[in-house]
Amino acid sequence: MPFDYYENLNATQRATYRKSDGVAGFKLERTPELAQAVQAVRASLGTERTRDVDVATARLCGLLARELRFTPVAVKVLSRRPTSRGEELHGLYEREEGKQAHIQVWMRTARHKRVVTFRTFLRTLLHELCHHIDFELLRLADTFHTEGFFKRESSLMRILAPPEPRKAKKPKAKSKAKAKSKPKAKSKPKAKSKPKAKSKPKARVKQKATPKPRSAEPEKGKPVQLSLFDDWTGK
Repeated sequence: MPFDYYENLNATQRATYRKSDGVAGFKLERTPELAQAVQAVRASLGTERTRDVDVATARLCGLLARELRFTPVAVKVLSRRPTSRGEELHGLYEREEGKQAHIQVWMRTARHKRVVTFRTFLRTLLHELCHHIDFELLRLADTFHTEGFFKRESSLMRILAPPEPRKAKKPKAKSKAKAKSKPKAKSKPKAKSKPKAKSKPKARVKQKATPKPRSAEPEKGKPVQLSLFDDWTGK
């Protein structure tokens, strides 16, 4: 099912859209070399140094270009994400005729300047790389966000960084049943007391009343530029 913006495309663009939508993944083996390159990206983010992440990211993209056989792309890792209308820019892909295409990826959040998580960074990188692959490997006339595009992105993500298996939760120990309390012994009926003998009336003694004391008071042709924001609208 095409996205809504498909209706706004011309006949040529719709044909390109359908070609893009028809490719769901890539034949790529997770070789030891690729696995090491992915791990190097993870480790570089841990250093929080932009230069280290830049070197590791460029190496990974170079290996992917070699394995999938597409024209290499220049990659640049930058520090803090720029913002536009309240949204953070995660990545940017640009290409211009006669020049090498290039990708920019940011590694720190705009607001708190914190290093993003490894999986967030890698997915952003692969998203921008998929735009480049549309042109250089799939030979498409344009690159669109189609269901096939996102499947290709997810395919690369699963191959390079498969999700870690979830740890099984330990079953809770059953609480021991409380010991049944012994039934209380029935109390013996009290013996009927004998009626008291009537006492003799006391003799009344007249007393004089004593006086009471008184109380006290008181928060065709122009350069291609494709970006990835927090909130992608699909256009």
